[in-house]
Amino acid sequence: PNGAPGEHFTFDKLLFANAGRPQKFYALDVERERYLNADVINTLMVRGDFEDIDSVADTLPEGSELAVVGGGFLGTEVALALSKRVRGRGFKVYQVYAERAPLAQYLPSYLSLDLMHRLRRHGVLPIPERLVTDLKTVESAAG
Repeated sequence: PNGAPGEHFTFDKLLFANAGRPQKFYALDVERERYLNADVINTLMVRGDFEDIDSVADTLPEGSELAVVGGGFLGTEVALALSKRVRGRGFKVYQVYAERAPLAQYLPSYLSLDLMHRLRRHGVLPIPERLVTDLKTVESAAG
């Protein structure tokens, strides 16, 4: 995917990395999605949510696609950790964020862009300047 506006992405597992506390995702009702799609969405909000990160990749077939939504410290760390965990197994790890680059809210532009390139070298595929507003399973999108 190239992240064009209105583009639909498919993934095998989605991780929301939203700074460790519940946040509203604009038009996206995270609690509803978490309940309805519990088998494909893990919202990282409390410490216990992190205990399963290492096993996420082990439960998916090789070649799966993982999406981490969030470009802050937590989302960036999770995307890099997952990418390292699945290296050499044909997985794709995407990091989706509304900003131009990860940590853009905290770092000067040149540093956040450099970080994006470094993450890419470690296998994290960036999808910048994209705001996630809806989630659908493949089955619900087809029906």
